[in-house]
Amino acid sequence: MSYGEEQKRKNAKQNKIILITLLLILTNFITFLITAQLWQLKLISIVDNCEITKVQHKKIVALNPKIPTQKVFIQFYE
Repeated sequence: MSYGEEQKRKNAKQNKIILITLLLILTNFITFLITAQLWQLKLISIVDNCEITKVQHKKIVALNPKIPTQKVFIQFYE
């Protein structure tokens, strides 16, 4: 095997390693982006539910009857 053929074989092997490494990095990056998007959507839905709950709570409080309260002071005479 000549020096040129040896270099071509080494370069081909190195190119395969670089390609596999880049594919792994790209796969991990895409997985990270998808996971981040899912978490973002989940967080948005939780915040929306909290906002809906706050609005519902305000409506319920508005519907509650107002119970009149009076402060009564009791004095004991001796």
